[in-house]
Amino acid sequence: MKNLNLIFGILLLLTITFSLNAQSNAVQLCGKLEIIDSKLAKRLPMFADYKEFQQAMVFSSDENNYLMEIIYKTDDKLYIDRKTLTQSELDQLCKAIEETGIQIISSDIDQSGRQELLVSSTISGLGFYGWSSFVNLELDNPRAVVATYMLVGGSSFFVPFFLTKDKEVTKPMARAYSIGTGTGIGHGFLIKGLVDENSYADSRLAAPMAFGLIESIGLMKLTQEYDLSLSNVGMIATGSVWGAGYGATTAALTINENTGSTKEINRLATLTLLGSGAGMYAGHKIFQKMPTMTNGDVIVTNAYGILGGLYAGTAADLAFDDLSDNEVKITLSSISLLSAGGLAYGLHRTKDYNYSTAEASYIGLSEIAGGLLGIGVGYLVFSDFKSEIALVFASTGATMGLLLMDNFLRNKNMNIQTSIGNVDFNFNPIGVTNAFDKSERTFEDYQRNANNSHILSAKITF
Repeated sequence: MKNLNLIFGILLLLTITFSLNAQSNAVQLCGKLEIIDSKLAKRLPMFADYKEFQQAMVFSSDENNYLMEIIYKTDDKLYIDRKTLTQSELDQLCKAIEETGIQIISSDIDQSGRQELLVSSTISGLGFYGWSSFVNLELDNPRAVVATYMLVGGSSFFVPFFLTKDKEVTKPMARAYSIGTGTGIGHGFLIKGLVDENSYADSRLAAPMAFGLIESIGLMKLTQEYDLSLSNVGMIATGSVWGAGYGATTAALTINENTGSTKEINRLATLTLLGSGAGMYAGHKIFQKMPTMTNGDVIVTNAYGILGGLYAGTAADLAFDDLSDNEVKITLSSISLLSAGGLAYGLHRTKDYNYSTAEASYIGLSEIAGGLLGIGVGYLVFSDFKSEIALVFASTGATMGLLLMDNFLRNKNMNIQTSIGNVDFNFNPIGVTNAFDKSERTFEDYQRNANNSHILSAKITF
């Protein structure tokens, strides 16, 4: 009998627990709203009797009914009133909410990348679009120059801020926007030269500005449309950069002494563009072959690619004294081949271990720090410090730094997920005025005004 009572008690407890859990699923009214606040409640007759209304939420009760919990205050005490609603009553409530005309922002919109998007847009506005605007307009008046820069720079924050206030902005979308800005500006400069062979001497920057905007928004929309992941976007960016380099190398290998300078420039621009586009496509296809790739895997892959290129540059500097045309081609070919080999090894290296972004950042920083330490040691050991010695010690130090950190993290299997630091971003309007101050200055004047000489500065804290 005791066992029967115990079993009955457990079943009763499970039933109550299940009921409570079932009621804990909040229903989104009109597909957007989870909480009815006091501002909205004042416009709804249903809550007219609650003078000190706080908030209301609707929970799913069973298949045909819902439970509304209304929190209100009386005599400085909080109370909860519960009402059962049918589907018809819930539909009427939704209709009443829509008739108020109050704009409802969906509570489940993913805006995790909005901050990155706004920072990227502001940096590109202040760092490129602001000054390129007055350069493109060929303004000479300092007041017009400063005013244009300020207007464009300020708009680069406020325009995307208000455009995205109720829109989805995921982290991959924000990263795609940042990448598209960089690749678009670069592609714009190349296309600028292809359209007009004399435009390289022209200071107008309409094409880079236009392509920067087109590619940033276009790549962001593609990321949203096809739900691309952060690592997929990273591989597209990786392919774009390396592809552009390989395209430029291919152009350099086909140039000979009989080729005219204009044809050389056009060939270089064309193959660089084609290489960048092909690299984007290749990066996307590689990710599809390795769908478990993380953003950290992309960073590590690039670290090995850079190391391969550094080896080739070191070997070429040791082999050649004064680079002839053929030796330049050999150097570029070896850098392309070894960097491609480094990228291939990096992809292989990431197959059996998913690097977090923080881990990959540590590995990349260790590669840089190791290279710097190597150069420092070489400078101390050799009195006659030449480029060959610098590159040998840099490549050795970079290799040791990368491999030591890589193996340390993999062996410990730390799976570090924390952020590696914070970005401090600063804009100094006075720097714009100083940039166009043509009065003569002494060195002491520059030192005295050093803190006010910059327009834009960024600092990363680890």
